[in-house]
Amino acid sequence: MYKPIITKPAELDIAESVRYIAKELQNPAAANRLIDDIESAAASLVKNPKRYALVNDDYLSSLGFRFMPVKSYLVFYIVRDNKKTVTIERVLHSRRDWMHIIG
Repeated sequence: MYKPIITKPAELDIAESVRYIAKELQNPAAANRLIDDIESAAASLVKNPKRYALVNDDYLSSLGFRFMPVKSYLVFYIVRDNKKTVTIERVLHSRRDWMHIIG
C-alpha cells in the first residue's frame, strides 16, 4: 500500500473550491460532498495508484504526473514507488488551463 500525501498547493486548491461552492454558489452541502469525494478518491489511490493515465504533456508526464477525475475536478498526483507514496500535487477544476498552472 502507498501512503497518500497532500501538498500545500493541493490543500489550497481544495479550500478555494469549497469556499467558492459554499459562498459564491451558496451550496454548502455540495461543498461538503466535494471534500468527501476528493478524500474518498485520494484514499482509493493507496492500493492501485497507477490505474490512472499519465497526463498528455511530455514534460509533466516525464515528472510522473497522473490525473484522476473527481466530478468536475482533476486530481493531479505523482506516484513514487521507491518511497511508496502518492503525492497529490494539485486539485483543479477541469475547465481551468491546468497545463499552465502546473507546468
